[in-house]
Amino acid sequence: SPLGASVVDDIVLGPALAMGREIVGADAIIEELQAELGADGTRLGLVSLALEEWWDGCGDEPLSAEVWRRGEGVVGCLRRHADHVLGALGADARPLADAVLLRLVSVEGQLLEVGQDDLLATSEAPGRLQDLLDQLVAARLLVRSGDGLRLSHPGLVDRWPRLRDLRLHDMD
Repeated sequence: SPLGASVVDDIVLGPALAMGREIVGADAIIEELQAELGADGTRLGLVSLALEEWWDGCGDEPLSAEVWRRGEGVVGCLRRHADHVLGALGADARPLADAVLLRLVSVEGQLLEVGQDDLLATSEAPGRLQDLLDQLVAARLLVRSGDGLRLSHPGLVDRWPRLRDLRLHDMD
């Protein structure tokens, strides 16, 4: 069930109040985060990541909705995080990661849940792939549900240039 407005208020405002930080324009941020958390119960970690980046981006200045908007909220943060995670992979692991990402999106751009066993069964290096899948789950780019894996956020499909470019190249 979606988190109530007071819980999302507490998630955003509580730490700021505890640290004596001023927030300017909190209502817009709270509204976005309530929609994120209401859409998918697995997004709390993504919200946490975005809030941390927002705090860091504001430095000692008041926490502002303007800085939040410039950073493009949760999806913008996740996109930058995804670039960082994939950039930190070894050159030999990136093609494997790209193949996984493509398997988790339909031709029409819908998120797919694919069984981990299905992914491992088609791999020439199932041990390496298992390690990679674990890394991507730990990094919050993938969500594991039972044996199924899926992308952690639909915004990655069309708002993450890397995945968008991979999909376009794959269609050629």
